[in-house]
Amino acid sequence: MRDVLDRLVAEQVWELARERLRTKYDAAGKKTTFVHLINNLGSVGGPSNAEIANVLEMTEDSVKQEKTKMRRQLKECFYQEVALEFPNPLGQKQEIEQEVLYLRGLLYSPFFEIRSLDC
Repeated sequence: MRDVLDRLVAEQVWELARERLRTKYDAAGKKTTFVHLINNLGSVGGPSNAEIANVLEMTEDSVKQEKTKMRRQLKECFYQEVALEFPNPLGQKQEIEQEVLYLRGLLYSPFFEIRSLDC
C-alpha cells in the first residue's frame, strides 16, 4: 500500500514540476514550443524531430537542443518541488537527492505504468 501512495506522491511532484516548467516557458513566450515538446521528450513514439521542427519553424538541430534543455530544466524543477518539502533545503542536499532518486525510481517502476521521463 505504501508503494502505491508513494507512487501517487511521485506523480503529483512530476505534475508540479511540469507546471513549473510550463510557467517558465509561458513567461519566455515559448508556450507553443512547450506544448509540442513536453510530451515528446522520450525516445519512443510521437512525432519525429523533423516533424516538430516543421511545425515550430525551427531546424531539427534546434529541436534537439531545445529537448535537451527542457529535460535538464524539468529535472531541476522536479528537484525544486521535492526540496520544498524539506525545512532546510540548503543543509539537506543529500537527503533531497535521495528523495528525488526514490521518487523518480517509482515513476520508472516496472510494477506501474512506464513513464517516458527520459531525463
